Amino acid sequence: MQTRFLNIEYIFNLIYSLFVDADFSLRSINNFFRSLSFYQDLVQAWSVFSVIATLMSLLFGAIIVYALFRIRQIRLAEAQIYGTDAAISPEDFEKDPEKNSQWEKVVALSRSESENDWRQAILLADSMLDSMLTSIGYDGESVAEKLKQVEPADFQTLQYAWEAHKVRNRIAHDAGEFVLTHKDVREVISWFQVVFEEFFYI
Repeated sequence: MQTRFLNIEYIFNLIYSLFVDADFSLRSINNFFRSLSFYQDLVQAWSVFSVIATLMSLLFGAIIVYALFRIRQIRLAEAQIYGTDAAISPEDFEKDPEKNSQWEKVVALSRSESENDWRQAILLADSMLDSMLTSIGYDGESVAEKLKQVEPADFQTLQYAWEAHKVRNRIAHDAGEFVLTHKDVREVISWFQVVFEEFFYI
C-alpha cells in the first residue's frame, strides 16, 4: 500500500509562484490537482451523477405530466357528480324557451328610454337569477340567502351576481331616492348576462 504525504513545501512554492509568475502558477495548480487521486474520482463521480440526474429529471417530468392529466380527469368527474359548470351544457336550457323569452324581455326593457322600464328590467333579471340558483340546487327564501351558500370555486361570476342583486335591492327599497342612468342599467344587465351565460341559462 502506497502512503501519501502532504508536501507542504510544494504548496508554499505554488503560492509563491502565484505572485511571481501567474501563468506558471495556474499550470502548476492544475497539475497539482490532476496529480491527486481524488480528482479523477471526482470527475468520474460527476459523470455518473450527471447521468443519474438526467434520468431522474425525465422521470419526475413524466410524473408531473401524469399528475396534471389525472387532476384534470378528477375535476371533470367531480363536475359530473356535483353539477358544476363543467357538467352543464347549453342543451340543458335550450329545451325551455321561456327563459330565453324572459331574457329577451329584460334586454328590450333595458333599451327603453323609460327609467321605469329600466327598473323593471333589473327586477325581472333578478327574478331570473333566483330561478337559476334554485335550478342548480341552492335553497333559500331570497337570492341573498342562496348566494351565501355558493362556493366561489363553483361560481366564477359570483361577484357579478352579488353586485347586480345589490342594485336590485336598492331599486326595491330606495325606489324614490335611487336614480338610474341608462349607462348604469346597461352595466347591471351585463352583470346578469355573464352570470347566466356561465351556467348556459340564456
